[in-house]
Amino acid sequence: MVARVLAAFVLGPPFLYVLWYGGWPLAILFSAISGIASWEMVKMEQNGTTGPRMLLTIPWAAAFPLVYHWKGLEGGAILLGAVLPLVVLPAIKRGETEGEGRAAAFTVLAVVLCGFLLGFTVLLRTSFSDGQGLILVLVGLVWAQDTGAYFIGTAIGKHKLSKLSPKKSWEGTISGLIVGVAVAYGMAHFLGVTTTPVHLFVLALAFAGIAGQLGDLFESLIKRDAGVKDSGHLIPGHGGLLDRFDSMCSAAPILYFFLKVLPLSK
Repeated sequence: MVARVLAAFVLGPPFLYVLWYGGWPLAILFSAISGIASWEMVKMEQNGTTGPRMLLTIPWAAAFPLVYHWKGLEGGAILLGAVLPLVVLPAIKRGETEGEGRAAAFTVLAVVLCGFLLGFTVLLRTSFSDGQGLILVLVGLVWAQDTGAYFIGTAIGKHKLSKLSPKKSWEGTISGLIVGVAVAYGMAHFLGVTTTPVHLFVLALAFAGIAGQLGDLFESLIKRDAGVKDSGHLIPGHGGLLDRFDSMCSAAPILYFFLKVLPLSK
């Protein structure tokens, strides 16, 4: 726990500053996060080993935040479609090799999760007039939800949520969602983010929070299948980057699309 808190105090402020500053520094930061997270994910599937697939997986995933910042969502969609044949066609050609289909599918999954989806964090910053506040609201939602679920679940949790994550409880999960939405809404109001109509904005936060929890459980499924506790050991007390950003991979695109669709106004 001490290492976890110290890591948060040391790494948290510069991370939040880059989120606030935005621009290419933000895109470069998330490019690095996406590349490393995709490496951690594929390494789990390969039982701790690395191979030639990394030469495609890492740069492909890392490219999404940069392309999103440069050309928006359309650029990311083109990147996904343009590189996909480089994975699929060789896999079809080598189809007789045992495990080739699984390997190709996992490569695409790693890129979609860690690059295409996580990169929506950059889109939140660049696609909205109040994106400077929105990206901090997203982080506040995910972090507060995770913290609330842990402490409240530890205190009163009695009903286990899933065998995938034995320490999680329904009490902690629901309480964490409430805490996360409350903190995120408070941050949005303080930072001047569009929050009206209030019920629609809260709805967007709630769905993003639920998506974040599902993203966390999905990573737990991958780790359980790989027989590992953490995706990596890059951050003391926290595990790997994928462990820290798994919830954001699913929460960011959900919040982005809700805010694009819902009729929010100042």
